[in-house]
Amino acid sequence: MSGGFLDQIFPRAKEWLLSPLAGAPDWLIQVVSSLINISGVLGVFLILFALISVLERKILGRIQNRYGPNRVGPFGLFQPVADGIKMLIKEDVVPARADKIVHFFAPILVAATAILTLGVIPYGRNMTP
Repeated sequence: MSGGFLDQIFPRAKEWLLSPLAGAPDWLIQVVSSLINISGVLGVFLILFALISVLERKILGRIQNRYGPNRVGPFGLFQPVADGIKMLIKEDVVPARADKIVHFFAPILVAATAILTLGVIPYGRNMTP
């Protein structure tokens, strides 16, 4: 295998995903192309975040001489999914004197800023988001 094939595997996969839209208007191809880029970047980073969090918990469990996450799925690999479900069903308690709009939008703004920084990273040749 040459380095050229591996270097172009993601742009070729994107071309393959866009091939059914060959006769579509340019705006539709651009929208679908952007959605493919966004879902690819977010998918990779979310999977890496989940694996790193499981690895961190396992290492901390080993350091503290206790079991790490091993209850959910094989080797505890579904622990981030269980944590996400737990966070979604938690009740949001807003203090009585707090501004409800600011209380709601503050974490969204922080997360959106962190995610938007991924949009300016060049991931490889012909792979700008």
